Amino acid sequence: MPFSDPKNQPSLWFWLLMILLSVTGGVTKYVTDAQEKNNVVNWINAGISGFIGGFAGVVSTFYMLEQDFSMYMIAFGASLSGFLGVIALRGFTKFILKITENMK
Repeated sequence: MPFSDPKNQPSLWFWLLMILLSVTGGVTKYVTDAQEKNNVVNWINAGISGFIGGFAGVVSTFYMLEQDFSMYMIAFGASLSGFLGVIALRGFTKFILKITENMK
C-alpha cells in the first residue's frame, strides 16, 4: 500500500484522507437532500451528517484494510460509506450479525 510505513500500518495522511473523503460524502448527501426538498441548508445539520458519514467511512476503511483492498478501493469505499451514512452502518451491522450467527 503506498501510504504505509515499514510496519505495514496506514500513515496519518492516509487516515486524514479517508476521514476527509467520508465527511465530504456525508455533507454532500445532506446538501443534495436539502436542495431536492427546496430546504435551506442548515450547516449544523450538515456537520452532523458529516460526522455520521465520517464514522461510517472509518468503519468501512477498517473493514477494507482488513480485507487488503487497494488504496483506490478503500478511498472509494470510504467516500461511498460517507455518502450513505446510516444506510451503510445498517448494512455493516447486518453483515456482522450474519457472520456471528454463522460462527455458532
